Amino acid sequence: MRLSDWLDKKTNDERKALFKEARCEGLTLRKTHKEFETTTKTEMEQNLVNESAKQKRKRQTISKHCKKQVENDDDDENDNYEKDEYSNDNDILADGDNIDSDDWIAVAFDNGWFPGMVTSVCDENVIVDFLQPTSLPCQFKRPTPKDELQIKRIYVFAGPLLPPVPTSGGRLYSLPQTAAVELSYKKFKAK
Repeated sequence: MRLSDWLDKKTNDERKALFKEARCEGLTLRKTHKEFETTTKTEMEQNLVNESAKQKRKRQTISKHCKKQVENDDDDENDNYEKDEYSNDNDILADGDNIDSDDWIAVAFDNGWFPGMVTSVCDENVIVDFLQPTSLPCQFKRPTPKDELQIKRIYVFAGPLLPPVPTSGGRLYSLPQTAAVELSYKKFKAK
């Protein structure tokens, strides 16, 4: 039996009631689908915002990447760290006054420390060309475009440092004194 034949057998009042009920159910169904669509769009937008916020994070904390080199021993005044042939606390502590152009330094920010090369020295400020941390532990890269900032000398806590050494691929750099810089940063934060 066809739908049109079935409808022809109905009286006018029954047909009006069926069409009215179908319209109401259609509106209800449409409303439910619109709500679902709105909820889905909101979730997708929220995921996109969260994802782009993660990507926009320009600097990552080096401390997170180098945890395996630095032991967290807050009770001991002489914090232990993995020593390499270049690690020497006395060589890397900086007071900010003995900084010259082309020196490699470490600068303290709210979320960690970052290495960079001093491009010019002013009275109370230095202009620094920073390296950017990578997802690999204790590895850095040169960002594009150049990450050059004017920094107050009081935020320079380590330097002059040995220049970063290019890795075998040539794109990444490792800082020979990372463990010692990490220790100096902990001391600088404690002040």
